[in-house]
Amino acid sequence: MTTSQPSRAAFEAAYERAAAEGASGVVSIHLSGELSGTVHQAAAAAATARLPVRVVDSRSAAMALGFAVREAARAARDGAAGDAVARRAMQVAGTARAVFLVDSLDHLRRGGRLSTPAAALGTVFGVRPS
Repeated sequence: MTTSQPSRAAFEAAYERAAAEGASGVVSIHLSGELSGTVHQAAAAAATARLPVRVVDSRSAAMALGFAVREAARAARDGAAGDAVARRAMQVAGTARAVFLVDSLDHLRRGGRLSTPAAALGTVFGVRPS
């Protein structure tokens, strides 16, 4: 099993749909750019969007990302401007820490996150990244 980030075209379509539905702007909050290229695809699409798009690299994942999105949504619902919504997302994301523990290094190796030699050594010595 492998994973891939959404394409630039997928983000372009989402931003266009938001504009067509009357949005005045988008705050697009994403998984850490250190873990995925998603935020980079979103930023590339934002550069050509017909409405203002603020792309936020949450520098987090899992529930840390969810908490940032939840608080940003609350800020937007309460009438905050796009820049304030993006700042709130970054503020909340900056307070969380995520730790990953894996049972097997195989998925990391197959997904390209870990080299084959590193996965082999980690397996032999029982080392797991966290």
